[in-house]
Amino acid sequence: MQFTHQTLTSTSKRFSDSLKEMGLELPFSSTQNTWAQIVVGKNFSAAVACANGQGHICAVPITEESIQAKLGARSREVDSQAAADLFAKAIREDLPKLSISMAKLVTFIGGREQTCLISACSDQTGLGIMDAKNAGYLPVSNMRFIGAEENEVAWLRSSADLVATTVNTLAGVNTHQSLEIFAANSRAGNEKEDEVFAQHFGARIEPCSQAIVEQILKSFDPLSAKEWAVDFDDVRDIVFDVFERERGDDGHNWLKPECALGEAMIDHLAARLRETLKWLRDQANDGAESDSPLESLMQTAKLSMRKILSVQVN
Repeated sequence: MQFTHQTLTSTSKRFSDSLKEMGLELPFSSTQNTWAQIVVGKNFSAAVACANGQGHICAVPITEESIQAKLGARSREVDSQAAADLFAKAIREDLPKLSISMAKLVTFIGGREQTCLISACSDQTGLGIMDAKNAGYLPVSNMRFIGAEENEVAWLRSSADLVATTVNTLAGVNTHQSLEIFAANSRAGNEKEDEVFAQHFGARIEPCSQAIVEQILKSFDPLSAKEWAVDFDDVRDIVFDVFERERGDDGHNWLKPECALGEAMIDHLAARLRETLKWLRDQANDGAESDSPLESLMQTAKLSMRKILSVQVN
């Protein structure tokens, strides 16, 4: 974001009008200096001189908190929502001149239902586009039409929270709507995680069961079956560790043992395997002939995985 003499003047005027509407009016020069301090970190006259000399002056990082602090220094207290509203109203008319990236984002968000801009620290711009139907978000840096220069990208990232709120406001998406979109997106994300988990491990029932049983038999020596202390948490930890390892390291962000289906799978497997271990222990203590621990546990693991995954598929 960058300002010229003209846009410093026009945005300062709208900032003044908004303060007046809120009953927070300041004297003319104080308003100009406060606004200039908020957006470029200088008093108005110094900012104008810099803008005239260089053609423009770049914005400093701006947050709701920094706006509140500058106004607080003038004994004008506002909450974070009011701070964001003041900023949005001040820049609305001049946005294409101030930040073409933000202007394009406003057009993009405003033209799509159930879509909003969010702060996303993993993207170089610090921003992402989220909708209610598709899990996850689209990094703004992936959108070629933005085409922001390096200094603009740095400013967007430094001011990402305020940028997201401002773009949503100017695109007609209020805070309540943004929260609804986020909630719907989270639900879609949960469904996506379950789907990916089912696909990945549904194709790996045999090797995954084998790995689980091998790990269990390292902790529960068949030669000392009579003395087994079979604790659910111990078995669950073994099962979880195997799922964590068996998912591989392919960078698949959606494949998580902690997803709802993964938790159900791990709990069910641990409970059934614990029962099988207890049965094997009881058989050993009764002196009865029992099946091979490996075969019994393998059968339990495979049947348990198939049962949970069949529910997901159906």
